Order: sequence, then structure tokens, then C-alpha cells
Amino acid sequence: MKLRLCASIPAVSEDRSLCLKYLEAADRLGLTGIEVKLGNHRLISEDTQGWLREDLEGYDFEPYAHLPYLHGNVNIASQDESLANRACQVLYDSIEYAADLGCSLVNTHIGVAIGNGPFIERAAARIDRMEMRVADMGVEIAIENQESGCNGTLNSPRDIEELLACKPDVLLTFDAGHANTNGFGVREFLPSVLPRLRYLHLHDNHGGTDEHLSLGQGDIDFGYLLSRIADLDTDWEAMPATLELRLSDLEPSVALVRGTCPDPISLI
Repeated sequence: MKLRLCASIPAVSEDRSLCLKYLEAADRLGLTGIEVKLGNHRLISEDTQGWLREDLEGYDFEPYAHLPYLHGNVNIASQDESLANRACQVLYDSIEYAADLGCSLVNTHIGVAIGNGPFIERAAARIDRMEMRVADMGVEIAIENQESGCNGTLNSPRDIEELLACKPDVLLTFDAGHANTNGFGVREFLPSVLPRLRYLHLHDNHGGTDEHLSLGQGDIDFGYLLSRIADLDTDWEAMPATLELRLSDLEPSVALVRGTCPDPISLI
């Protein structure tokens, strides 16, 4: 099993200087991948798209992307078909840009609970249609469990089971920090995602809010997480593990992962 350690690049800030600092830090620390945050309610501006593409050309990172969050009324779980269609268009445009950056895998949230259910069933059907629409781009989509406080629809192991019932072929991102804010430790949440796990988000907290602390500064059991990941047998070259952290927290967190990774995990 191989993990590709990645830095999260905050292109959503549209701050070129800040993004360059993250790229420089990732390069200095020997990371081999990056995940680009592509927006909140919409795709980053054309100007930002341009300089981000230009800056990435100076590095040899494997690129991944986090699609816009869409935590408002315009989201793919919406009961309003026109709002859902607008959300799908934002995601389509973002995937098209991610493909242009060379991404073969992107991550997204499944939507938020506004109006009436069934939220997960609606979102799963729209993800199906999105996958068909982008099939010729060579980009896979992984769905991430959500944090408390954002009114998300994918918060618990039971929610994961419902998503798998609707869409058995779904690829999943496990965010241990998000699970922790919903009251689920790694041991409780991980079994539900392991069969379809494709992507990891790594950051720490104390269970109350989504603090995005350096690894080891909260109460998440990353040692257990990595030991279970080591048991996976996959056909993928590597599973991306993105450190969603402040710039100053990258180095100690990289050291912790490198110091605790069990055999047969190898970091690339």
C-alpha cells in the first residue's frame, strides 16, 4: 500500500503569494502531491486559474483537486432541480479545469440538507450523471464525509451506508477530522468507508469544531488509521493523503506521519 502525502493549496483564497508559499513548503518537505482548493460557492476566478496553472508548471507534483464546497442553497442535494443543476454546472466547470491541470482524481462534498429529503439519494443520482458527463476527461470523483456545523448530509457511518446503497461503485474520501466533529472516532467511522476508500484528508481536532490542527495536537488516533490503511489491497498506484493544515503545521505533521507509518505502507 502506498500513500502519496499532499499539501492543500488554498487557491480558494485567490492569494498567489500564499499559494506559492505552500508550494515551496511542499517541495522543501519532499511531498509528491498537492490538492488545490478550487472555490467556495463557485470556481475560482479566471485570473486565479491562469496564475495557478502557471505556478504549478514549475513543480513536479501529482495534482488533485477539491471541488467548490457548495454549502448554500445551490448544492447537488437540493430538492430544487434548478438549484441542483446550477451546482452540477459549477462542479462540471471545476472538473474541466482540474482535468486541464492534470488531475485524475477530485474530491467533493455531497451537499447540504436544505428543504426535504431524500438528500443522499438525490445527490447520488446527480453524481452518477456527473460521472457520465466527465467520463472522457479521465477524472474520478471521490465523495467526502462532512463536518458538523455545515448542515451536511454525509456525517455518520449510517449516512455512508445509505450512500453505498444508492451508489455501490462510489469512491470515498475519509476525513477523520470531520468524523470527529460528529462524535465518531476513527475506530467507529473507518469500517464504513474502507471498502470504497480512495482518498484521505488529514488534520486534527478535539471533537467540538473543525479546528484543522497539526496532527497530534488533538485527540484523533492517526496511528490506528494508518495501521488499518496498511491492510488495504488496491490496484491504485497510491492513495492521496492531503494535509489540510496551516502553513506552519505542515512540517511537524509530515514528521509525525513519516514517523508512525507502519509496514507495508510506503510514502511516495
